[in-house]
Amino acid sequence: MSALTEGLPVLFLLLCLAGCGGLKDGPDGGRDGGTPRWADGTLELGAEDPDGGAGFPLPAELQATPGAQGGFHVPMLYRVTAPAVTGVSFEHRVTRVRDDALVSKGKRTMSVEAVAAGQAWTSPGAIIIFICPTPVGVNVVGEELNFEVTATKSGELLGKATGRAVFRCAPADGFCASICSG
Repeated sequence: MSALTEGLPVLFLLLCLAGCGGLKDGPDGGRDGGTPRWADGTLELGAEDPDGGAGFPLPAELQATPGAQGGFHVPMLYRVTAPAVTGVSFEHRVTRVRDDALVSKGKRTMSVEAVAAGQAWTSPGAIIIFICPTPVGVNVVGEELNFEVTATKSGELLGKATGRAVFRCAPADGFCASICSG
């Protein structure tokens, strides 16, 4: 085998990685290559409280909310203090803080609407973040979770927001405890 043919597998691998945009790791799939268009603090995470209000920033604890299909979720809200942008992709990723175990991820596309000067756009309704049943072996009851949201438009990073909260089941809800304990 010649020196030229011995180097072909390595060259092929490098070309594949270059053509695919490199390795995609990290919460936002590797798109963090640059400064976000929005300033820090422009995108915020909050939670919808049981009375229909908004809690910003993210509260210290989040109560499991039963879903229509038998699982549990938390209702989140996004707030943006930036000019209007249509078709923004909001990707969320939830991990357990103590070991970075993946709990949930998802994506929604919404338009950030124009608001009056000095006010902020808030997601038009609760963003349902599915939590339970959890992946096998991943307990989230009483655990601190990290919530990260990345906003992009056509591949451009607009902004990021993170928040931490402890996930709780209602005290007498044995079903929640059983399916949220991995």
